[in-house]
Amino acid sequence: MALVIIDMQYGFIPTAYSAERGVLKLVERAKSKHEAIFVLTFKGSGRTLETVLEALKNYPLTFHVRKGHIDGSEPLNRAIKRAWKRGLIQSFSKMRFCGVYTSECVKETFLSMCEDAAKSNGHHDKTAIHKHTKMELVASACRDSWHHPTETLKYIRKQRKQFPNLKVA
Repeated sequence: MALVIIDMQYGFIPTAYSAERGVLKLVERAKSKHEAIFVLTFKGSGRTLETVLEALKNYPLTFHVRKGHIDGSEPLNRAIKRAWKRGLIQSFSKMRFCGVYTSECVKETFLSMCEDAAKSNGHHDKTAIHKHTKMELVASACRDSWHHPTETLKYIRKQRKQFPNLKVA
């Protein structure tokens, strides 16, 4: 199991603050189950929120990943492969995604990771994700600027036909 936190940075205030409580709950849950946590940050958008960094302080399964595009799946996949090759993580039965902006970065990264998992054979592809990895977008910990991302979540749910392992919770 793994948690992916997307763009919870000072450059995205006030939206990041509105998702903060949900994200912190997911962090505590992941830590209590000894799950890997990947923190994606958009280059040039500031540091990750201090509350999130504090919650992750000294947690050995935290992986910080920088991205330069809306879709962060490529650097995330590279980080997952590196951690797997080093023996720091095992195959993921489930990945949870949260963060800001749901209509852009979260959606693009999540759907690309769903596609990558659907095509992967896991160990044969030298990665922890595989076609049986359940991909879950946690709506309570996702936000867009000024509103809850209802329309984006509806769109993502419709992708379930293409990606049967996809879930919006």
